[in-house]
Amino acid sequence: TCLHVRSMADAMYPSEYAPWSSYISGKRGVSPGWDPLAYFVEECHKRGLEAYVWLNPYRWTTSTQWSTDMDKEWLEKDMIISNDDGDFYTFNPALPETRELFINVIKELLNNYAIDGLLFDDYFYPGGGTTESSSAPDYDDYKASGTTLSIGDWRRANVNQMVKDCYETIKELRPDVRFGIGPAGVSNKSASKYGLPSQSSYGSSASDWQYAQIYADPLTWMYEGTIDFIAPQLYWETTHNTNAYGALTHWWSDVAEILNCHCYISQASYKVNNSGWGINEIIDQVEINRQYAKNNNCGAIFYNSNTLVDYCSALADDVYSAKVLSPEITWKSGPKYGKVSNLAYNNGTLTWNATTNGNAIIRYTVYAVPTNVTIDAAQAANGDGIDVKYLQKVVYGTSYTVDSDKQSGYWYAVCVFDGYSKEHEVAVVNYPEGESENVTLISPINGSTVAWNATFSWSSVSNATYTLEISDNSNFTTINHSSKSLTTNSATIDLYQLDASKTYYWRVRTSQSGKFEAVSNVATFKTPVKAPAPVVTLLTPANGAEIDDDFTFSWTGVDVESYLLQVSSKSDFSTIKYSQELTAGSSTMKYDIAISLLGKGTFYWRVISQHRHMTDVASEVRKFEITKVVIGNFEPGYQILTDIDSYDAIDGTNIESLWFRSVDERYDNITFGENGSYNRGFCAVGDYVYMSGRVENSSSSNIYLRKFDGKTGEIIGDIILGEEGKGS
Repeated sequence: TCLHVRSMADAMYPSEYAPWSSYISGKRGVSPGWDPLAYFVEECHKRGLEAYVWLNPYRWTTSTQWSTDMDKEWLEKDMIISNDDGDFYTFNPALPETRELFINVIKELLNNYAIDGLLFDDYFYPGGGTTESSSAPDYDDYKASGTTLSIGDWRRANVNQMVKDCYETIKELRPDVRFGIGPAGVSNKSASKYGLPSQSSYGSSASDWQYAQIYADPLTWMYEGTIDFIAPQLYWETTHNTNAYGALTHWWSDVAEILNCHCYISQASYKVNNSGWGINEIIDQVEINRQYAKNNNCGAIFYNSNTLVDYCSALADDVYSAKVLSPEITWKSGPKYGKVSNLAYNNGTLTWNATTNGNAIIRYTVYAVPTNVTIDAAQAANGDGIDVKYLQKVVYGTSYTVDSDKQSGYWYAVCVFDGYSKEHEVAVVNYPEGESENVTLISPINGSTVAWNATFSWSSVSNATYTLEISDNSNFTTINHSSKSLTTNSATIDLYQLDASKTYYWRVRTSQSGKFEAVSNVATFKTPVKAPAPVVTLLTPANGAEIDDDFTFSWTGVDVESYLLQVSSKSDFSTIKYSQELTAGSSTMKYDIAISLLGKGTFYWRVISQHRHMTDVASEVRKFEITKVVIGNFEPGYQILTDIDSYDAIDGTNIESLWFRSVDERYDNITFGENGSYNRGFCAVGDYVYMSGRVENSSSSNIYLRKFDGKTGEIIGDIILGEEGKGS
């Protein structure tokens, strides 16, 4: 996790070398009364997250001329230069004082905060371009340097020196802190110099503007080994004409592998719901990262977090479902640590003594391993710690409360996890001794056919718990059912989720305290046939009925668990207009429906009988016609909802809610494209309400007015405005 601590030569923490940021206190140079960076580091580490600081090295301003005492001093010393247009100011990278000031900032961060890494943004020379002629603001510095380099190469050398100085400072003070830079996403001008493939050979025709505008040459930093990772800002979509995400990701991955530098692609999450991107664009990009991943293409950085908050579940489900550790920096060597001492487990909590080594980064990996897995089997394939599939958390403290579902049937391991992301010796607790007594399966066996509610039994073992497992294959590579923590030697299981008339395999795991699990032999059984469910008789509406008011569906009840009522505008039910599942329970089933849910037209209805142990069976099909509706003519299915909240009378006048439309989950009866970011406001005129909005997120986009019926709230339609209706 990255916190932006230096945006405009300012600080989000108390600093001797930069004024307080106006972005935290509202006014530059004024303290907010607390330390945001200290809070950030503490809260990250509580959650097992690495805490990185994100800095803009040299940017001073793009608009406001700052006037704190520090700013005035920098101006008086001529440490600030601007681009040709005078709208972008940075510190002068040529000055030793500039580098010294920034190195002091780095030292301050390293000495005062337990940060895990530093990330620089791409702010070096002023953006927009600075002339290389004799009128350049740094031309006198260039001439005074006595260099034989061109002014462009000299400027790049100044930036490279600052990067090297930062790297050497980190190596001296805290060598396990990671250092990386997130440059612009295209960097190919010096590729041939270092024998690297061209970006064009990967299908990208993107332009490398940073080389001669801000004088950044990321390939040199990678080649010289003065950064630990590169985080190129690939802020383009996968379908971009010249800067396609896939082609650039492929190139950067290969370059990082060749130059032995980690690569974490920077992705434009800020564009989700803002630039026509959906979350699927980000998910597709993550998959591309993995498609082209080499050993040193290790992940991604998302800028920024704001738009990701609503999509954490989608990302976790689709692309980040498994826990992983941050990648090891294999080309650096750090100290070797032994096992943690005094590892203990009591009442669900693991504790151990701290391992210390000055200001070195030391955290711990905590694992919970099932008692049917030995330590040899649990070891990671590369011999570094325990297999990550058993990882519970990375902990910066010396205790961890085990999740309740893993407080029995597991042994635990803790490793020192250093700043280079290397795991050290494994310490274990609750490790089993010997194997539990095994059981003999009694019933069902030999492929006998069981009932849907089947009873499984096996021989008893003293002081044991059991896990019953059912699989559709004898190797149990898939588990179709698992009943855990059983305390008796039998269990009755409803097998409704299994296929009918199919052979399955079952076994029992036995667990006795302090011992490894034992796994029984395997027995087989066969599931029964599913008989068809009984058919209902439809009652109302009658076949061919004409309806002009709200009405009731009814049918005879039968011996099933539930019914599925379906309404379609097609007799073959190829599309479903309306459906409702109802629990069985009475001899005559009834379901009331508002005609506005269907609208005018001809419809067909049927009822499907459902029972988990039977096959679904549909009733006959009946036809009916809705001849008129009060609402729903323009917005089929719309129903009037009124405000759940009540209002007090004002000066004797009562307020009545005619209709209410909201995204609130209590109503959920209106939607807005792009979360409403393209909509501007509402107004009421006569009998109608209008909502304004843009078709796209562009000042040149068409403007529309969405027209609502003022009495009912029904959407009547959209009015697209012409050129005269466009505005800001």
